[in-house]
Amino acid sequence: MNFKHRCINDLAWVIQSPPVISGNINGSHWLNKADCEAEYEACFDALLQLDQHPEPLLNALSHLKPYIIGKRFECFVQFWLEISPNFELLDSNVVLQGKTQTLGEADFFIREVATDKIIHLEVSVKFYLGVDDLSQMQHWYGTNLKDRLDIKFNRLANHQTQLAKKYPELMPFPVDESWCLLKGRMFYPHNQQYTQAFFADNCPQGLWLIAEDKSYQKCFLALDKSQWLSEISQYQGKRQVAPSKIEHSVCMAEIQNKKEVARYFFLPEGFWAKNRHPSSLIDTLPLLVR
Repeated sequence: MNFKHRCINDLAWVIQSPPVISGNINGSHWLNKADCEAEYEACFDALLQLDQHPEPLLNALSHLKPYIIGKRFECFVQFWLEISPNFELLDSNVVLQGKTQTLGEADFFIREVATDKIIHLEVSVKFYLGVDDLSQMQHWYGTNLKDRLDIKFNRLANHQTQLAKKYPELMPFPVDESWCLLKGRMFYPHNQQYTQAFFADNCPQGLWLIAEDKSYQKCFLALDKSQWLSEISQYQGKRQVAPSKIEHSVCMAEIQNKKEVARYFFLPEGFWAKNRHPSSLIDTLPLLVR
């Protein structure tokens, strides 16, 4: 369902969209598609009410810098936990301070109503571009190539979700379980769309390609980071085309009948080579021809 307000569609996407990775990993439960679907159903009536009066959510978002998508995502997660009948939000952004240094920061502590369990929940949203051998986590990059899926996964699996085990005395509550929620969208090379074993079922996908000096016949809408979450459902603007000569990566939505049908990243020519990616794909990857 599409809601009237863009921010409510984003909140619904944060709740309902399939995670990037799920399963039982290093003793922690990484939420799966069924978990997210169940939460969306449980929160649906609250979302409808919030769509009528979105001011509390809009006010919370107004204090955030729109280009810092991680903080924006955390704000949506907090609203989700506050409206969910299945959880009670106990605390958030808890800094764990050791004797001489900060040991970490825990995202959320929640109580599961049905079981009365106290859960430490870590959350993250990521948008990665796959290159070369797509079956390897280390070949999935953010547009800042210092950000890689394998690095993020290891940080979540071996540090963030292990905080309650490592430092139980620093927890504000006795933690029964640790959960993780990793959401986002994975962008495949043009004409190479695969689903790899380490991605969760129906993980949101897109395509990346190299922009070139050609006339594109499709209608594209350039998206700023605050628009990277939910799909565009009510585009009322004029026809736009994909970029030709660009200096930086651009996230765009393909629009048909005023709705988004696909998500793209357009990259400047030489993007991978300029960032010194070692892959042999750099020299052989053709420009997109339409």
